[in-house]
Amino acid sequence: RWCLWITDEQKELAESITLIKSRIDKVKEIRMQSKRVGTQKKARTPHRFAEIQSEPTDALIIPGATSEHREYIPIEFINDDTVSANTNQTVFDSPIYLFSILSSSLHNLWVKTIAGRLGTGIRYTSLCYNSFPIPALNKLDKDLLTKMSFDIIDVREKYPDQTYVQLYDPK
Repeated sequence: RWCLWITDEQKELAESITLIKSRIDKVKEIRMQSKRVGTQKKARTPHRFAEIQSEPTDALIIPGATSEHREYIPIEFINDDTVSANTNQTVFDSPIYLFSILSSSLHNLWVKTIAGRLGTGIRYTSLCYNSFPIPALNKLDKDLLTKMSFDIIDVREKYPDQTYVQLYDPK
């Protein structure tokens, strides 16, 4: 899915594009028709999201729901060009080594043990992340885990024609 993230500085340029201006005008109209005063106030800035939890930045993204059959959770780094959906868990300014920890089969076992379910799939929540016990790590540990993170990413990149569904299919 895609969204338009338009800053105040980009507003004039964005509105010079007819299709985008039309979308901004529709957002303004919908906000003005709202019974909620806060939403009506947001009609003054229809080019921006009404509720911004955080500005875009580099982050580690964990899907909020994943198959119970997977041995590993398909975790990914995103950059500041990506806005995460509210169904995901996002770790902003994450150290690279955390990727390998959360991608591990041990973490997946933890998640399968404590997570809720969405249908038969796993529902990843902040409880899964916040309660996962990680021992104190020294620099050597972090360096090794960082290397492992890059190794995982390198293997994924060898299969650019594969989706995560295909890459993480245990069959």
